[in-house]
Amino acid sequence: MDRRSVLVAFKNFQIDKSVLKEATRIARSNNAVVYLLNIVERSGFLGVYNPSAEEELFKKAESEIAKAKDYLRSEGVEAVGLVRFGERSEIICEVAKKIKPVRIVIGNRGLKGIKRLLFGGVPERVVKASCCPVYVVE
Repeated sequence: MDRRSVLVAFKNFQIDKSVLKEATRIARSNNAVVYLLNIVERSGFLGVYNPSAEEELFKKAESEIAKAKDYLRSEGVEAVGLVRFGERSEIICEVAKKIKPVRIVIGNRGLKGIKRLLFGGVPERVVKASCCPVYVVE
């Protein structure tokens, strides 16, 4: 990419507002465009494929992207929205390889306690596999 970018993986505009605020700060300091990535996990991952449910989840993800884009525009930051299906950490790293961001910004709200210790959360997997620095917002 010719222009610098920041990749932001988020799910819900209201819940992940702190992630978006931090991405805004980083984008401004790097004169970067923000790529907003919302990942929908396929229903097949749960053992049941439901196309109509996936379509609803896709529409919800697009709606969250639109809210985040409006917020970033109001802050004077250019934003591009992306919705992808798949496993979160894999998709984040795939998109990062394509757009080559100066930083990935991601929230840390998933697994807790022993599950996190045994399986690792999305942020941990992204940090290990990423091609660029990762900023994890608590």
